Amino acid sequence: TDYSETALLYARELTSGMNNVELVQSDMDSIPYAAGYFDATVSNHTIQHSAKEQRDGAFQEIERTLRPKGLLFLRTVSRMHMACGTGRQIEPYTFVDMPDMPDGATPHHYFSEEEIRGYMERFKVLSLEHRSLPSSEFFKLGVEEWVVLARKN
Repeated sequence: TDYSETALLYARELTSGMNNVELVQSDMDSIPYAAGYFDATVSNHTIQHSAKEQRDGAFQEIERTLRPKGLLFLRTVSRMHMACGTGRQIEPYTFVDMPDMPDGATPHHYFSEEEIRGYMERFKVLSLEHRSLPSSEFFKLGVEEWVVLARKN
């Protein structure tokens, strides 16, 4: 699922010809699937683009839609990121209007390890690591991120 029709159009191009792919437009805190529907969920640098209420709802939806023992793979930015603290703060560690960021108008929340672990209370964390990635053409400031693999209890 994705809230962006543009992202879904791109995903449809990438998955053209695959008959086991379903792409649905929705917000991350309102996933239109039944409880226990998914064997695994991948959240790759998306959940940070929200305010606390929506983040809380997104983690609740991930838990709800994962089957028991289902897997969560999560990548999200950490508070060690060079951009943390730039722009206008709208909530603790959440910023908008970030200069020099291609998506700077979108909220960016920067997670601590403690915060990640709090969201993982109903999961068994199989791996939680912090990674530093060098700057690139798209990520001019590099990336400081949390990478999590967890199994739903």
